[in-house]
Amino acid sequence: MVDGRLTRSWRLGRARYDAYLEDHAALGLGLLSLYQADFNSRWYQAAVDRAEEILIHFSDPEGGFFDTRDDHEKLITRPKSIHDNPTPSGNSLACSLLLKLGVLTGKKRYIEPAESALRAMEHRAASYPTAFGEWLTNIDFSLGPTFQLALVGSSEDEGMEAFLQVVDRPYLPRLAIAAGEPGSGGAPPILEEREMVDDLPTAYLCQGFACKLPTNSPQELEAQLQEAMKMRHLGT
Repeated sequence: MVDGRLTRSWRLGRARYDAYLEDHAALGLGLLSLYQADFNSRWYQAAVDRAEEILIHFSDPEGGFFDTRDDHEKLITRPKSIHDNPTPSGNSLACSLLLKLGVLTGKKRYIEPAESALRAMEHRAASYPTAFGEWLTNIDFSLGPTFQLALVGSSEDEGMEAFLQVVDRPYLPRLAIAAGEPGSGGAPPILEEREMVDDLPTAYLCQGFACKLPTNSPQELEAQLQEAMKMRHLGT
């Protein structure tokens, strides 16, 4: 970061060139994954910052996102990459970040631009799937249904570790996780107004912010997840 702006390259102690769309989006996804690994809200807020940068400075009024900022040096044309070979495009990465933040926050500000871009790509992705792998993953995620898991309690409590072991075992691509103590500042909205039951770590499995009965039992959480998986809600 230089003067509050993300840069693309660093060499011999000097950072240069404004970051492109793919840089902001990939960094945001990495930060979001880091948050769901240790639940430090610093990483979540940093991911939100990348998403806001994308929405403010990279959005195309006709849908999707440009590869360069709105104040980038003048070019003959403003590029807008969409192909995912051999690495995901900036547009598909941006959609992935916005969709995942949308699940954690419920905010249309993130969901609607991503879904608009996905609708524009459906035909191409279906016609040439090997060129649009990340887009297809995003379409699957968007079709959902997606779930949120709010884990309320201290990260040092053995009960929280037991919950995490339950969700770490299966492959749950449509599940977004947030964790923290009641009243944690800077945490995703899914944790707001969630309390511990009987002063024990508590799990809330939710769909669209409508939650099943909270539980203190890792076994009960596992049963809730298995029920959802049988309906092909979380896994494939």
